[in-house]
Amino acid sequence: MLSGGVREVRAGSVRRPWPTYMLYTLGALLFAALMLSMALLYASSTVLEGVSPLRDPSPALHSTDIAPSPPRPYLPARTPVWYNDPLLVTDLRDPLPVDQEWLPVMRNARITAIEWFHAGLSTKYRAHLEGGYQVSIKPALPEDDLADDEDFETLRWSTVEKKHSHPYVTRARREVQGATEVSAFHADRVLCLHRKPPIAGRLIPNEVFYRFNASEQESERRNMPPYNIPVGIIPWVDGLHHTTVTKQVYGEALLMEAPMPSREDKYDLTLDISDTLVFDFLIDDHDRFKSQNWEHGAMLPLLIWDSGLGWVHGPRGYSEEKEAALLCGPSLWREDPDGKDYSCPKICRFSSLIVKRVRQLVSTPGGFANAMREHMQDEPLFPMFNNSVYLVDRSKHPQDAPYVLLESDEFYDGMDIKAHRFLAIVDECIAEHGEEEVLLEYKNPRASRVKCVG
Repeated sequence: MLSGGVREVRAGSVRRPWPTYMLYTLGALLFAALMLSMALLYASSTVLEGVSPLRDPSPALHSTDIAPSPPRPYLPARTPVWYNDPLLVTDLRDPLPVDQEWLPVMRNARITAIEWFHAGLSTKYRAHLEGGYQVSIKPALPEDDLADDEDFETLRWSTVEKKHSHPYVTRARREVQGATEVSAFHADRVLCLHRKPPIAGRLIPNEVFYRFNASEQESERRNMPPYNIPVGIIPWVDGLHHTTVTKQVYGEALLMEAPMPSREDKYDLTLDISDTLVFDFLIDDHDRFKSQNWEHGAMLPLLIWDSGLGWVHGPRGYSEEKEAALLCGPSLWREDPDGKDYSCPKICRFSSLIVKRVRQLVSTPGGFANAMREHMQDEPLFPMFNNSVYLVDRSKHPQDAPYVLLESDEFYDGMDIKAHRFLAIVDECIAEHGEEEVLLEYKNPRASRVKCVG
């Protein structure tokens, strides 16, 4: 021990007084604690931020009372289970038993396999459901919008009209058609047409939707925090054949240029074509104009096939003149094959069943709008029309056209507006040609339809 209370340190160590040694030790401990706290802060911020949360159609998933979910274990892709002899829809002569079998399955059955396939404009997937059911799945919202958590302004029609004196409104993201297909199915049943296969809305968790795809993007989406993907599910219909709806056989009779066909099957098919044009008028679907989507089969009526582009101009249509031109028939019937001549001759022969049903709907409390709401209210995608994105005033300022959503209630109210327009056209035809020439009875009406109309 040396004088002054300083200890001699051996083995070549530098001799320091005790107070200095303690300060160095304390400093080292503080530095280590600082590094540890910074590491913990970084880790916690990574867990809390993670990937931007996705927009979910269910508001309950965004409650501020729900704590952030802990990170899940990584989910690898699974092997799909495809059935060797899947169940398909082959007979739609009476669709109600088909509804009873397929709708619960499409809404609830476990998905055993799913894959993207290319056919036409819309984004769609082929899938198998437990029990061997084969279906087509159409998303109701663009996946990029879900992934980006993109929100669009929701407008009322009155607001659109204030901003634009004569607004041009048209569907954006037209490849996404799931919600419109579901809405059109309900319109078909409300109108007692019964010429669509059953179509169901469903919310599929991202982990399930991307379960069977090992690509980098699908793996990333599968492993994001849980969210739901809204879709429309359609049975796989077998035995479809394209029908050419020629003007000579069908169009001239409906346009009052020739008598109705004498053969019973041709007579009833002509009325089916008339009903299809009326349906497209009521839901503002212009996609059948180029003669596609006219499909039938040996045990299938002339289907109202593929309504994914319905309500293309919003809740009321672009203009009465343009929407009425839907009753001019497909391009094969017109002198102007581009469809720009809205003064084209319009059909004036209709099935008495659809006219009677439309009159029933508009005369009941709440009208057509309330009938549609009640028929759709149990759908997982209800109120449905909030899933369709629109462009406003695209014709004037295409580069500045905003993407917007339109109030769902106005789409229901728009059904009444278009129904009254249709009945006004029918009344004009009756005034010109007489009711016996305008309102025609089927030779062999489908029993389910007659019962529905009453």
